[in-house]
Amino acid sequence: MLSLTHRLLLFAGMFTALAYWFGLSGPLFFDDLPNLSENYRLIDLDSAEADSWRTAAYSSTAGMFYRPLSMITFAANLAFFGELSPFSLKATNLAFHLLTSFCVYYFCGLILRSPALIGSKFSELDRKYIAIFAAAIWALHPLHVSTVLYAVQRMAQLSTLGVLAGLIVFLRYRLKWAESGCTGGELFATALWLIIIAIMAVLSKENGAILIWLIPVLELTLFRGQWAGKTYSFLEVSAWLVFLTPLLLIIVALLLEPSAVGARFGNREFTLEERLLTQSRILWHYLGWLSWPDIRNMGFHHDDITLSYNLLNPLTTLGSLIAWFSALVAAWLLRDRSPLVIFGLLFYLVSHSIESSFLPLEMVYEHRNYLPSVGLTVAFSCIFWMCGKRIAPERVSFVAVLITLGLFALCAMRSMVWSDFQSLAYFNVKNHPNSPRANFLYGQMLYAESNALRSVASESDQRKTGVVSARSHFERMHELSPRDFAPLVMLHQIDGQFFPDLPDGEQWLSKLVDLAESRPLQASDAASLDALIKYTLSGAGSGDFEEVDRMLATLLQRYPSNSGLVLMRYNLLGGMEENAEERRAQLLSDYLQLYPKSIEIQLAVAKQLHASDLGEAYVHLGQGLKQDKKRRYLSSLKQTLQQ
Repeated sequence: MLSLTHRLLLFAGMFTALAYWFGLSGPLFFDDLPNLSENYRLIDLDSAEADSWRTAAYSSTAGMFYRPLSMITFAANLAFFGELSPFSLKATNLAFHLLTSFCVYYFCGLILRSPALIGSKFSELDRKYIAIFAAAIWALHPLHVSTVLYAVQRMAQLSTLGVLAGLIVFLRYRLKWAESGCTGGELFATALWLIIIAIMAVLSKENGAILIWLIPVLELTLFRGQWAGKTYSFLEVSAWLVFLTPLLLIIVALLLEPSAVGARFGNREFTLEERLLTQSRILWHYLGWLSWPDIRNMGFHHDDITLSYNLLNPLTTLGSLIAWFSALVAAWLLRDRSPLVIFGLLFYLVSHSIESSFLPLEMVYEHRNYLPSVGLTVAFSCIFWMCGKRIAPERVSFVAVLITLGLFALCAMRSMVWSDFQSLAYFNVKNHPNSPRANFLYGQMLYAESNALRSVASESDQRKTGVVSARSHFERMHELSPRDFAPLVMLHQIDGQFFPDLPDGEQWLSKLVDLAESRPLQASDAASLDALIKYTLSGAGSGDFEEVDRMLATLLQRYPSNSGLVLMRYNLLGGMEENAEERRAQLLSDYLQLYPKSIEIQLAVAKQLHASDLGEAYVHLGQGLKQDKKRRYLSSLKQTLQQ
């Protein structure tokens, strides 16, 4: 017979599964496509071959270490279900979300037993209720929908799961050491376990390394040098050293080598200083979404947030920095009376320290709150329960249930939005009309719908209306983001197909060519350039060969080591009528002379030579295999060999 607390925990899990059930039918999109459904190194998995699993594990291009542990789980999805269906991927994400929710429950229960909270006089039943409440509101918070139902964000999920597992291991043993101390062997074994868990978290996603920085946060806020029933100041000093070392290293790097750090922003439309200043405001935005979960403020794209160009532009930049400084000082001064406040605040800020600091990442994504929200949720749940017990002890459980049900409703409604591409695209552009990407996503949806009607003569007027509407959203994106490739490619394609007589019809490609000469090339541009090349090769844009080729040549002059651009130009030249093969061969040869370790180009050369010079093709395959230390391209090499 299950106890009351176990039944409540089970009900919370069932409610979470029900809330997310509505969104499991949603599609794969955006980063899901290159990382999963269009990732040939993953979808070509042969589950009976160990090398094939290794290829799948290292098939992602994201991150410093390629996130092999996360990719293995995607490969397991493929092996078990026979395909990478959206439902199977998202259902697996939901399972990981429920497992992480249980870890939140366990983590909160351990927090409540820490020395800093001994004076709170929580009963054993109170601790269980608080932990269940924390797990429930974290699991049902609508902000996490864009993590669970965005298939590729399993990487963020597994990283968070690893960090929580490591913190649970630390807390279990640290609580024991606070009372009775430990042996050197036990200390070594615990450290070894934490290192293993940290490595696994990092191999899921690089910000799993934050586990090492969160441990001194727990030590400083919850234990404060407690060991074997006594307080030792050197333990607290040591924790301060571990906590401050990463921060000092970052500051020193920024002071001594600002140009080296800033140079990494060469492919971004903002500088290092602008990112750091803007993040001070964005962290308050995240906190607002967590505190007041209005789903109208949430969305897949948040590129409508204004950059901070300096402390006074906008003025809220200076205000946000002052507010963060004041909050930290106040929380520290109140650490004895309210240790949970400083715990929650430091946990939140440290958890954001990688993705919301000096790295040249995009400004805003909701999934970055998956781990940081844990500390805030635990702190809120404990403080809510303590205040409720003092003010209205007979009503605290009732209010907790109301909060949970409210979050369930919001989570279910947002899951429904994610249930299909149309509703998601419409919701985003409706609530974020000044978001360039939201306008592009909605325009893509309208354009796809209009293309689906092309074989139905009776629907021709409807199709034209859809195309016109799609075009207006692409134009809107171009107005909001005039230096973006994507709207220009789509406008060039639409006007070439449907509105060839428009006076501006020939300008879109010219603008794109001009941008290629001056604008930093971004990772997201690859999809736009691929679409342009496909359109040009289709025949509809056959008159654009020379101009598109000139644009790619310009980009290669600016980025000579970019093998992706080489392959794009190689494919484009295949559609040329004169000297095509000669120019293609010369393009690959020139690149290999400069960058002989490029596996992608070795493969391309082998495929080109296999009909005319089999021996030379084998040489290039061998070179590719030699360079492929992690067997990331093994499946492609095998396929080429078989051909």
